[in-house]
Amino acid sequence: MKTKLKIVDEYEITPYTLIIRPIEHEGMLCSQIYEVYDDLTVLMKPISIIKTSCEYFGSSYEGRREGTRNLTGYRHKAPIVIDQSSSIFFFPTTSPVREHCVWIAHNHIETFTKDDNNQTILVFSNKQRIHLSVSYSTFETQVARTAILKTKLDHRIAETKRKYRTMQEYPIIEK
Repeated sequence: MKTKLKIVDEYEITPYTLIIRPIEHEGMLCSQIYEVYDDLTVLMKPISIIKTSCEYFGSSYEGRREGTRNLTGYRHKAPIVIDQSSSIFFFPTTSPVREHCVWIAHNHIETFTKDDNNQTILVFSNKQRIHLSVSYSTFETQVARTAILKTKLDHRIAETKRKYRTMQEYPIIEK
């Protein structure tokens, strides 16, 4: 059961984070965070939360974007790996430089459908429903692009592990 809305100064994304939405709070752009068991307001812009969370997990936002670009070729509205080992992948609903950009946790999407206006109704893994002012086709594309990024990273990691095992089984012997 969710508790009373909390206001905090800082926030790092966790495996329980569902969505980061921009809201106005006392005249400034802040973030509304929905977690699996809690909701809170963070006195930071959504993009700032994404950036500080990338840094918290050992990389920069720019580095994560470049990594996505190198793996997938995506340059616009690129999904971001926050922490690959915890399977935390987020994607933006619009250009991240836009103030109304919403960030969605890929691994918590249960289903999504379109409403009568071709916008998106999202259901998270905790059964929470959210209406998003983003077209269904755009949302569907973002979900697919994030899945492709995750798959490519998973394959790279599996290939590296396979190569490492092979090296252990057949070590190079110097003469």
